[in-house]
Amino acid sequence: MIVPPSLEIDTKTISKIDSAGLDTPPPPYVSLSHQIPSSSKPSNFVTISRRAHNIKGSFNIDPSLRVPISYLPALAEGEKEKDRQNLRLESKNLNVQAEVYVLSRQPLDGRQKVTLTFSSSNGSVTCRVRRGEGSDPPIVINATSRNGSVVAHIPRSFHGLITATTRHGARPKLSESVMTQTTTFGNDGDVSRYYVGEYDAEHLEKNIGDELVVESRLGGVRIFYDEEEETNYLTDMIQSARRFAAFGEQLLKR
Repeated sequence: MIVPPSLEIDTKTISKIDSAGLDTPPPPYVSLSHQIPSSSKPSNFVTISRRAHNIKGSFNIDPSLRVPISYLPALAEGEKEKDRQNLRLESKNLNVQAEVYVLSRQPLDGRQKVTLTFSSSNGSVTCRVRRGEGSDPPIVINATSRNGSVVAHIPRSFHGLITATTRHGARPKLSESVMTQTTTFGNDGDVSRYYVGEYDAEHLEKNIGDELVVESRLGGVRIFYDEEEETNYLTDMIQSARRFAAFGEQLLKR
């Protein structure tokens, strides 16, 4: 089923940011994970492919929704019917920007996970994925760009592996909120691996749980929770630097 898209920090810098109100306590946490897009009806096995156009939209994915095979788009190269992606958005030359809500329903025909793919060759990729209550169904998110940046917002309930590849850009940047829930497996050349949530070796070995695969050859990679805004990353860096400085001062006083 093919549907159209809907839609080195110095002290002066810190002072300027402080004056803008970053020292003000953050507002109470409000989870957005369970808010279903009101303008988006449930769909499944959606493919949108563009060569010279942006893709921007909101999608409400119901993995239990059956669509007659005669109405489904062609499979991606190397893809099999049993592995058909629940959502695939790809733009050859421009940007991909998507907000996705995944309903907590059992995927069809024995499928174990919901697969979402966002890709661009020459543009940036931004995806914000939310999920219904709990951690089911597990979600696999693929977000890649050859020459642009990639920003991925994962569900607050995300529990599983992150594999981030940055071939010529800086190391992947995870928000402080994500980092506090993360076990770092280290970096092997261009590839960094993390485990988000309480570490479970058995789940990892059996490929149980969520998965995020992000890659950019020339751009940066940033990862946030679904309710976080991208601008929070600068705030996170400053707050982390302050905590580190305060800790150092305490050590010197001992």
